[in-house]
Amino acid sequence: MASGQMMESLVPDYWIEPAEVLAYSAKGLVEQEILKGTSTDGVTIEIPLIHLALFADRRVTHVEAFDLDQRDLALARFEEFNRSG
Repeated sequence: MASGQMMESLVPDYWIEPAEVLAYSAKGLVEQEILKGTSTDGVTIEIPLIHLALFADRRVTHVEAFDLDQRDLALARFEEFNRSG
């Protein structure tokens, strides 16, 4: 939560564009995304990342973010969650 609040203070108009769904199941998904916006200094930013999200009853229950070079790690974590109850 603190990371999101920090991002919002530095890039108040940020948004996330989905780029590619890497894996999905009834429990959640892993997707490549691009965080975009303009900093408070007027600098345009684009940060590619991989996002793992788990859902229960239409609510997000867990989120993890990974650098692009951690794609295999993100997919392995997702498989761990899918194997567990």
